[in-house]
Amino acid sequence: MAPEFVSSYELMLLELDTPNPLYCPTASCSTFIPPAQIVANVGTCRKCAATVCGHCKGPSHSGVCAEDTEGQKVRNLAKAAGWMECPNCKHIVERYDGCLHMTCKCNTHFCYNCGSLYGNGPGQCATNCKRR
Repeated sequence: MAPEFVSSYELMLLELDTPNPLYCPTASCSTFIPPAQIVANVGTCRKCAATVCGHCKGPSHSGVCAEDTEGQKVRNLAKAAGWMECPNCKHIVERYDGCLHMTCKCNTHFCYNCGSLYGNGPGQCATNCKRR
């Protein structure tokens, strides 16, 4: 048998055996995404390179997915503890000391006190929030 046929057949068996399979969110593609192509609950299509959220099955997005019940619990804990979310990528940030100027891993600069972006001069947030 041709190697392409065997490979295609093995992929079909994997698709049938995969519980809760993930598919490319691009309507013109809809290719099965094997478990090996899923990292941190984000799948990458091997055919068109689109990424898909493993929770809501839509295109991948920043922040905690509304369908991610465990992630929502962490988000609620963060709100109760007074932690901030990056205004750009929605990653949760905890400040335990130091200045209020935060630099997220997405390279967004924001004020930990009010959540506004930095931009009105060096070391100042875009609003006149009360510092704590």
